[in-house]
Amino acid sequence: MFKVGDKVVCVNDKNYTTSKFRPKYGDVYIISAKHSHFDAVFLEGVNNHIGGYWSWRFKKYYDNFADEVLKNITEQIKEEVLILN
Repeated sequence: MFKVGDKVVCVNDKNYTTSKFRPKYGDVYIISAKHSHFDAVFLEGVNNHIGGYWSWRFKKYYDNFADEVLKNITEQIKEEVLILN
């Protein structure tokens, strides 16, 4: 799902047994390592649990999301104008 070096955003910070080192909802992190047998990741700059954090608690973060959306909308408008002409 994720690769080492990917930026991710925390989308679920509920039900952690310890609150001292848990990722926080909405914060962006970088994947520093992956657990080899479980669907877990380790995060740069976070004192990770022994087995890392479940990857389902994160979504990939896109820095240029707005730019990509604007580009797609512009391309769709150009296509529609060409079809109408």
